[in-house]
Amino acid sequence: MKSILEEFYESQPHIEFILNAKFWCDLQWVEQYWNDVKREVRELCDYTLPTLKKHFPISLASVPIKNIRNYQARSFEIMQAMREIGRDGDLGRIPGLRKEYKSQPTGPQKGPKLFHVL
Repeated sequence: MKSILEEFYESQPHIEFILNAKFWCDLQWVEQYWNDVKREVRELCDYTLPTLKKHFPISLASVPIKNIRNYQARSFEIMQAMREIGRDGDLGRIPGLRKEYKSQPTGPQKGPKLFHVL
């Protein structure tokens, strides 16, 4: 079922309506660039404001343009794949999106129970 917005934009031949997730870091290539910059700042900085002011511009320039172009190309590839599979398609078919995050719990949680079921 299409939303009212989708129906409206489909009736406008000169406008392309692309429905994306609100925020998805894999679609935001600048987020990946920013992560590289933050990593470099953490390595150089002693967490004082004067040192941060000194090293921040250096960190911005330290990320190779090749990396930025790769991030951008990957984001565009994911967007294209999302357009091809459609709104209700299987996102697991998109290469590179089957990441497993190490910080997320994957198995049963151990430790004290915080809530008791009555």
